[in-house]
Amino acid sequence: MYGTGYAALTGIYLLCALLSPALALQLDTTKYVRVIAQAEAIALQAAQKATVADAVAAAAVIPTPTSVAVKVVAAGLAIGVPLGLALWQTYYSGSDLTHLVSRFTQPAGLTLNGQLPGAWASCPSSGVLNGISYNCSGGSYDYAVEWGACSDGSMRFPYLGSTGWGQLSGQYVGGGCPDIKQVWVHLVGGANPPTVSTGSPPTQAQVSASIQNLSSSDTDSVENHTTPAGVGVAPVSAPQVTTLTQVLTDLNTAVKKLTDLLGTDIVVAQNVPPPQNVTITTNVTTNTTNVSNVSSVTNADGSTTTTEQKAETSSASCTSNAKDPRTFATVLQAHQQLWQATGLVASLNALKNLTFPGAVPVITLPTHLFGTFTLDFTRWAWVFTAIQSIMIAFAGMVAIRIVFVGR
Repeated sequence: MYGTGYAALTGIYLLCALLSPALALQLDTTKYVRVIAQAEAIALQAAQKATVADAVAAAAVIPTPTSVAVKVVAAGLAIGVPLGLALWQTYYSGSDLTHLVSRFTQPAGLTLNGQLPGAWASCPSSGVLNGISYNCSGGSYDYAVEWGACSDGSMRFPYLGSTGWGQLSGQYVGGGCPDIKQVWVHLVGGANPPTVSTGSPPTQAQVSASIQNLSSSDTDSVENHTTPAGVGVAPVSAPQVTTLTQVLTDLNTAVKKLTDLLGTDIVVAQNVPPPQNVTITTNVTTNTTNVSNVSSVTNADGSTTTTEQKAETSSASCTSNAKDPRTFATVLQAHQQLWQATGLVASLNALKNLTFPGAVPVITLPTHLFGTFTLDFTRWAWVFTAIQSIMIAFAGMVAIRIVFVGR
């Protein structure tokens, strides 16, 4: 009974401790925060791009894709930084994942008016088709084909002059006919589309590799689906969440004024001391009082001697919010006095001498109607051991809060 009450009491105070902000040794510096700059975040996100692409690809290739989130959280302990703080997050909705699979599904075959091109590719993309470089990412195209032609006109592209096709590039290679290589692109929704047979969907490895090869400006890229988080920003929820960790000591952080924050800055700690060598403006008031005493004496020869005495009194007062007069000793003493006033310390002192029995009891209960009942608590010995361990852990955490948290 006493053990259960002790555990319940300690658990209630532990819950309060977890829900309260850590204000230990906090200076009055609410105008400064510690941030991760955008350039630092971009470099780290690039290093983690392959891992993020693998997680997105795994979520995309399942039969019915749902949204997926890959969040990077702070690992390790750092002063003022909440453990597990989300630094940034990559999010793809279910429709985004379905689009990725559709985009990276390579058709099994393509023909133009029953004829096979030398090579072909789906747009938007860039690369080399049969030795000819191409880039169809800059327009509304769906397919690019390489076609051989002859300079004498005996062989040419079958849809020459069609509004549905446009020549992207060409190269004279010489030799016999065909001696010209051309890359043609088909406009989305244009006339004379190619005949395409649907192929099999891409594998997880193919989707991951394709995502990694996308440029940062591509709408399907990891960069365009990554948003900063930090203190005060809640990550987007998703049915599938992959969590990566980042040690903050490996990052280059900076201290900024709250008024100088940019939208791309990731806040990792609030209420931090100002950086060194920062000029802090103070208010100085000076009062000066002047008192003059003048006396004149007439000499025997008729001349006059004048004597003047001046007294000046000055007082000055200076106010500044940059320093905190508290020390660790005074903060600890204040915390102890505050906690003693709540009655928690007295309660802990009253319960600290409680001990668990060495043997677990076996209780027999005789009844007239139902016979004898035996309650063998030895079967539940592990429960008593667990309660004892929880009590010790809770008491230790409450002691830590008494030292480091003032309210």
